[in-house]
Amino acid sequence: MELFIDTINVLDVLHWVNASFKEKHEQVDKKEFFNDAVNKNLDLRPQMMEWANRTKVQIRNKVPITHSNNFNPCSFAWLMTPHNKTLMLQRYNMNDWQFNVDFFILRAFWDPQLRQRLSSAQKFQLEISRDNILDDSLQKVVQVKTIDGYDPLKLPIVIRFAGEPGIDEGGVRKEYFSLVTKELLS
Repeated sequence: MELFIDTINVLDVLHWVNASFKEKHEQVDKKEFFNDAVNKNLDLRPQMMEWANRTKVQIRNKVPITHSNNFNPCSFAWLMTPHNKTLMLQRYNMNDWQFNVDFFILRAFWDPQLRQRLSSAQKFQLEISRDNILDDSLQKVVQVKTIDGYDPLKLPIVIRFAGEPGIDEGGVRKEYFSLVTKELLS
């Protein structure tokens, strides 16, 4: 294991030197630094979770992202193939999502005012003009703001066409998405 760590550290120095060249034609292609021994032969899932947890804490505390005292190959992003980088980001986002869900549930439990607002706002209502459906939709979705830390766009959506009676039990929403898709593709 010590030889592996030393090898990665030497490659890290070489990568740093390569990145210091200003001209692209002077640099070695980044693909050359991908390491098959790391990407194909090692099970990186535990290291990816450790990297995601540590990175999340560093970002949350506004601390520069650094290598930990424990060696972790995931700390050397240049070593990873795009596939493994994608898996690392998925682990990071899953970790972030879980933290936010847990925090929000605890906050809602202890804050009676927030609990009252959440129980009354269980759906995101969108009133759209049928004549200008695409522009109106984009304008209203862009203007949505988070309310007390929760994103209304993550709630179930209820559609209402302006000036038309109707209760959205699924049919209005289906028609809305059909019209928006048709508008996008035309």
